[in-house]
Amino acid sequence: MAHFVNNPSEQNYYFKNGIAYTEDHIPVLKLYLYKIPPDLNQSTLHSHFSNYGRVLQMKLFRGGGRRDTGRSNRFSHQTGCVFYDNPKDAAKALHSRIHHVNGRRFNVQASDSWHQPDAYGTDDQEEANQLCSFILNINDLCLEMIMKSLPMHDQTVFARTCLRFRAIYQQATARLHKSIDLYDFENMTVWDLREFFNLSGPYVQHITGVIPPMRFQRLCDFLSTNCSNLKSLKLHSSPLTSRNMHKIFAKMTKLEELELPQNQLTDECILALRNCRTLQVLNIAGNPITGVTLHELSPSIQTLTLSGCPRFQGQCLSKICKVLTNLKTLNVKRVDTMNSHVFETMIKENSGASLEVLCISAFPRETYEYVAQLPSLKSLSIYIGLPGRTIRSELFQELAEHKAEQLECLEVYGGSSLSAEFLVQISKLRGLRSLVLPQVFAMTNSSLSVFSSLKKLEQINLKCNRLHDSSILFLFESCPKLHSLGLEDCEGISEKLVHGIIKKLRLDIARKENQRNLPVQLCVSGTQVNSLIEYHPDVAPKDIIELKHFCFWNYDGMYPNFPNLVFDDFDFEPDDLEDDLDSDDESDYYGDDMFDFGFLSADDDEDSDFEFGHHGHHPPWPFMSLD
Repeated sequence: MAHFVNNPSEQNYYFKNGIAYTEDHIPVLKLYLYKIPPDLNQSTLHSHFSNYGRVLQMKLFRGGGRRDTGRSNRFSHQTGCVFYDNPKDAAKALHSRIHHVNGRRFNVQASDSWHQPDAYGTDDQEEANQLCSFILNINDLCLEMIMKSLPMHDQTVFARTCLRFRAIYQQATARLHKSIDLYDFENMTVWDLREFFNLSGPYVQHITGVIPPMRFQRLCDFLSTNCSNLKSLKLHSSPLTSRNMHKIFAKMTKLEELELPQNQLTDECILALRNCRTLQVLNIAGNPITGVTLHELSPSIQTLTLSGCPRFQGQCLSKICKVLTNLKTLNVKRVDTMNSHVFETMIKENSGASLEVLCISAFPRETYEYVAQLPSLKSLSIYIGLPGRTIRSELFQELAEHKAEQLECLEVYGGSSLSAEFLVQISKLRGLRSLVLPQVFAMTNSSLSVFSSLKKLEQINLKCNRLHDSSILFLFESCPKLHSLGLEDCEGISEKLVHGIIKKLRLDIARKENQRNLPVQLCVSGTQVNSLIEYHPDVAPKDIIELKHFCFWNYDGMYPNFPNLVFDDFDFEPDDLEDDLDSDDESDYYGDDMFDFGFLSADDDEDSDFEFGHHGHHPPWPFMSLD
């Protein structure tokens, strides 16, 4: 019976009939040794491993990679490898993952599949050709079509089958793998991942998803080594340490869009992005950063999302906006700006002059009315965190004074205490194209009429149970460009509104006076029109009006309450952990030394240290002959 040995170091291997196999079903002959105390020499270890069987060769390496820093004794540990003649002897040694020699302990692990001598098949070329001759008779175009239909795992197996298949894969990958989802890597082995990134990495431009936990460190290494042409990277809920951040982004000089929400990033992690000189979009929402290093990023950034960062220091915002001279969109929703007078400081320091789109939370003691004085502001979204809380009246007064013609979009989410006077001030924003308001108890049919002055209005979302068909139709007729209406909990709205809109549109079309985009969108929830949509969906001409069930987002509930999350549990650096040789947890031994020495290499294609016997070379590629 076979049984897997899974460990946190991302290595899988299993035993069957006394032989150890890698997760790719390759017999294990080569073992990797790590955390070897410095007082154990090669002769002593050779004698120890010879107890399990005939050792063909053994190598020891001192220090190496990032560990040779002298920070502590742990960094002077040796690494090495053992090469056995018989796989059953290697399996005996591998059964004990922690070995004891002269009172010292160290760890043993199977080397990766591609470093095992049988990784590339047997030397029996003639037998291999006979088994697959019918496949080799298929032309390259058909083989490519077959390969394209395979899952990602099977595509990589296809690529390493023979040189011809590899060439077909290489010709197609530039077209097939410009965009990838990390979900497709979930069931792939480390060898599969290595093959994919070695062959396809330079062509990948867009990556999205969550890094699989069992392949986390390896994927970080492959990303850093092979994806230098990446333009867009979106990693969600994939906690990244500072070391991994610096490793991944050291060579990504062409990156334009980066999303790392809820990845436990720290201020030190942010410094890793300094090499991304072409970065335009950065989303680091929900991370425990303070913001003290953001001003060191490239001024090429145009969109910055900081929403829900619980430790962000509001006083950093002015400096950030002053350095990021091309910043046009800023999202600081649920970022605590109380007591720091952030926006007042920005105006005084002439910061944020390029900002066009701003998303903020309305904290009670923040003088956020100063945002109206941002010279380039065109869109403002305000989130009110608690029910019943209102917005400072000074905001709408300042907007009416400074942005009557310039502001194109105003969105208010949450709260319910907007007064009729606020509606009057909003009606003075003659440049508005989009207006979203929360539930406004003060809104009536007559108070809604003040919005008839918004001649450029194209979209409006309202929530009020006091509105009726006549007031909405009056607004529709008064705003010649209005083509999208969202109505929630408007119990007085009926099919009369639908018929009235249809009549108005047909009249405008007949007179060639229509300025609206067709079909007009009417999205409703909690109205009498919802029954019409459900039971008579074809009653309205779809080329003129489109009726939809619509449920407003609970915008307060879209984001978790990040300040209440315990980020301290994740704030650690693996480099700062002490070695525990008693533990089976090897997650911290995957340093650069393993890759430098070729035991777990992401880019080493040969075992030049072991050129002896029938195990000392890569066998010829199977199925190479086409005769």
